[in-house]
Amino acid sequence: MFGGGGGLWSMMKLNKLTSDFEYMNGSKNEWMISFWYIIDTLPLSSLQAPFSVIVVIPLYRYIYTDELQLNDKNVIPLIELGEKYKLDALVDRCAQHLESSLCCKNACVTLNAAFRFDLHHIKELTLRFIQRNTKAFFASESFKLLAREGLEFVLKSDVTSVPEVEIFSASAKWAEEECVRQNLTINGTNKRQILGDLLYQIRMTHISLKSFSNIVIPTEILTEEEQLQLYKYFTITGGSKLKCQLPPFERKARQKIKPDLIPILKKAEGKKSQQKVSRSVSLPTPKEILGWCVVYNWSKNLGLLLFVLQGWDMLNTYN
Repeated sequence: MFGGGGGLWSMMKLNKLTSDFEYMNGSKNEWMISFWYIIDTLPLSSLQAPFSVIVVIPLYRYIYTDELQLNDKNVIPLIELGEKYKLDALVDRCAQHLESSLCCKNACVTLNAAFRFDLHHIKELTLRFIQRNTKAFFASESFKLLAREGLEFVLKSDVTSVPEVEIFSASAKWAEEECVRQNLTINGTNKRQILGDLLYQIRMTHISLKSFSNIVIPTEILTEEEQLQLYKYFTITGGSKLKCQLPPFERKARQKIKPDLIPILKKAEGKKSQQKVSRSVSLPTPKEILGWCVVYNWSKNLGLLLFVLQGWDMLNTYN
């Protein structure tokens, strides 16, 4: 009717006289058609900010043309609307985008979305990514935005690529950010209260005595009794360790794996293949070029000979 998806979409963006509703696009007002089907199934009153700005256009484009333009800003709100209005295909497309765009920068946001919308496959995929990129994951700016259930999911994992003390430090850092969000004073007591039972998912018995003394103790997250019992555990040898009344920390050691080197390996392989290609081109030696000149009687043309030799020298230098 409108000449395909593009034509249909262009007909939707009209003006005040031919459209059914108005939406704000920054400082610019735009008008769009709203067919009765959409009015009945997607009440416009429910599309409140920020949906009215970053989601309405991609949503309507998808409904009318099956085209979907996703980015980090609109993918989560679109999943929310897809779940609300039972647009399963839209949710699947958004989940595929989360999977394909997963990186350290957005891993926390992706994991939060996976828990919020119960995307089990995305949960497991993100966890595997975090296990191989733990250090970068903890160092990312978005780590402080990780939901409590997401942190618990990571702490319960038996696989990691960093020492246990770094997991403790990251948890303490997360607790500090939670103190700020909840307008609490940043101190050991409040951080301990925020972490709660999550603290027991940290494998304290697999932290070295030096790291325990220099990194764990200064945070003041552990009680004095917990500190004493852990000091006994670290210093007592033999079967006497069993007499230590340790808090219920998880004692199973995490499996250590190497950090994710796939991007580095791919880059190295690319350079290697380029080198192989360049070396596969066999360049003639100066003597061979001179011999050709003699055979074809080109040696009389000294300018041509110098030009060929100069070209060979440039190619040899480049490779």
